Amino acid sequence: MEGLVVIGPAGSGKSTLIGALSRWMRKFSTIKIGKINMDPGADVLPYKPDFDIRSIVRAEEVMKNEKLGPNGAMVRSMEIVEERLDEVIDSILSLNADYYLIDTPGQMDAFVFRRSGRAIVEKISSKIRTAGIYLSDCERDVEDFVTAILMGKIAELRLNIRVIPVLNKIDLGGEDLRSLWERIMRGNLKAVEIGGGVGSEALMELIKSISLFSMPVEVIGISALRMEGLEHLFSKLNEVWCSCGDMT
Repeated sequence: MEGLVVIGPAGSGKSTLIGALSRWMRKFSTIKIGKINMDPGADVLPYKPDFDIRSIVRAEEVMKNEKLGPNGAMVRSMEIVEERLDEVIDSILSLNADYYLIDTPGQMDAFVFRRSGRAIVEKISSKIRTAGIYLSDCERDVEDFVTAILMGKIAELRLNIRVIPVLNKIDLGGEDLRSLWERIMRGNLKAVEIGGGVGSEALMELIKSISLFSMPVEVIGISALRMEGLEHLFSKLNEVWCSCGDMT
């Protein structure tokens, strides 16, 4: 059994990817897929979850019942999930799936930066081989890619799983943006144009630092909406799951 935790900011296409990847994987008739929604604040999903955390807690109801704002309600919702974690994990594993595709909150900090998110992933990864992807869309500024790289590494550190970078909506941005992300990760300053200003020197130093702690990794380009690049993504995930692949 393998698990995939999809992490990324709101609007990056996490839920769309869960739906697209599950449809693509259905081509392999022997594979049983478990689609897991772990976002208690989700409104409408582009797939039908096989396990839905909203059956246990809804952020909207927490907000009303505990008189919290949207952010506080999301944090509290994830705490409730942690309090009932054994029940949640038992429900997920009862699906007896070959692959578990796990959708996470768009409010990423409530999952990555809180103890509850780490507890959820640790519990899952103790039962099944688990990998993560950090999903970003086609940003065009160097600053955006540096932020994406740092957030992906923070997620890897906090959740204690291997996280690979995936660039979504590549049909809108093209190959050049995927290549730019890779060059930044490798510390290729010549390939990066940075304007002047107070932050330019700090940005250059950040890029140098990224290349020191970030092993060479291929950035996977996909379009979840058009279901492009999913075969390559699945191949790379299998390399991570078996811990024997070359991710460079």
